[in-house]
Amino acid sequence: MMINYYDTQTRTWTQRQDTLIDGEGRRNAYWQACVDDLGVIHVSWVWRETWDVATNHDLCYAKSPDNGVTWVKSNGEPYDLPITQSNAEYAWRIAQGSELINQTSMCADALGRPYIATYWRTTYPSARPNRTPPPSVPQFRVVY
Repeated sequence: MMINYYDTQTRTWTQRQDTLIDGEGRRNAYWQACVDDLGVIHVSWVWRETWDVATNHDLCYAKSPDNGVTWVKSNGEPYDLPITQSNAEYAWRIAQGSELINQTSMCADALGRPYIATYWRTTYPSARPNRTPPPSVPQFRVVY
């Protein structure tokens, strides 16, 4: 993923990054973005390891308060770009094989707090005896 910025006053494009999110040739980021009322860009994504949708995993997050020039985590900690699997902020850890959908949908409230909607099926390790089994179908989730 890369960000280009169009300035309506000068009618010019500026490349903010040539790589914002980088799967390092081993995975892809399936992303979604929104801009809140304060002008902050919010991006969330899931990683996919192969062509197989079953390899989707984890829900990640980043935001930019300055039109894509710099990127930070939800706590304001700056990202060292590009964002990769090892330095991404994980909003929710989701295992491969959880039927996690490719994309997220997102918005932010009037205070700039992001809400990320998606779905997945809870999976548990087989070493959890005497526990309630996970749902048999994916459940819609809102992560905020």
